[in-house]
Amino acid sequence: MTFSVKSLPIKISSPLTPKMFNIDVPSNSAYRVRVVLRAQAETSVTLLSQFRRFVLDDKHLLAGEALDFSFLAHVCDYRWRDKETTFVNCVSVGIMCGAAVVETIEAEKIDGGVLYIGGDSTVSDQTADYPYRPYKTYCGWAQMLPLYMPQLCISNHAQSGASTQSWREWNFPPVWRTMQSGDFLLLQFGHNDQKCDFLAPMGGYRDNLLFFIQEAREKGVTPILCTPINRIIFEEDGTLDHSLDEYAAAVISAAKEEGVCCIDLHGATTRHFESLGEDNAWKYFRFCGSERDFTHPNDYGGKLVAKMAATLLEHSAIEGLVKR
Repeated sequence: MTFSVKSLPIKISSPLTPKMFNIDVPSNSAYRVRVVLRAQAETSVTLLSQFRRFVLDDKHLLAGEALDFSFLAHVCDYRWRDKETTFVNCVSVGIMCGAAVVETIEAEKIDGGVLYIGGDSTVSDQTADYPYRPYKTYCGWAQMLPLYMPQLCISNHAQSGASTQSWREWNFPPVWRTMQSGDFLLLQFGHNDQKCDFLAPMGGYRDNLLFFIQEAREKGVTPILCTPINRIIFEEDGTLDHSLDEYAAAVISAAKEEGVCCIDLHGATTRHFESLGEDNAWKYFRFCGSERDFTHPNDYGGKLVAKMAATLLEHSAIEGLVKR
């Protein structure tokens, strides 16, 4: 059955602020979403899904050219720390485009595995201030992952400030209820765990990772561990700060012990940003005037890290994940 936005066609002219549309759907599930629009002048189109998750970025269109684009979205209830469960009953689509007529926005419920993601602010779907300035935004890399792995239906439950312990207590329960056999669970933590003495790398942190692995396997879900991306705190010798090294090692150790896939984003980001050097690395992390952020990528950095993650996932050859 197909569900659609009823108030179309509609003209839009919002190149720097998304025009939002909601499709009411009956249940939490995976959906194939189709957007059809026609450019009224030469323009570019960016499509966002759910909580500012990028599914199409800066697609150039000539005047009169049509775009007929489909992508996967997951509708899922969620719970943030210290909040009640939020029940979700719609597919959200945001369109940034200078001049176009939107003709169709529809969603069809589908079957198939879902990639659930847990993590902290470096992974989560971050909001943005508008008019849109990509260098000024916060961006979790998972909100850019659909650009590089469009075959995946992604359900991102990462939350800013989350540790393995808070995510286990607050965010994981609705994910656990929704996950089904054949799904995947990818986890990246560490930045906030290191603030808690009881979440030492080879202590509570590792114990929680093992808990998630066990819970996923009991439901027939494939767990995937990911080392935390590194901060761009440069030492005098041009290398990056090593404060997350022990957490990355704990992830690698747990994955090896349990025989699960490990995506080493800590190693990949460390090597890449060290090769760029401090001045160039700043282009990929949030900045606004003199305000600098050592931890959080901007949208340019989110795309960069998402591409790294996609490459590592593809090379991992996880059964059923890459070729779908």
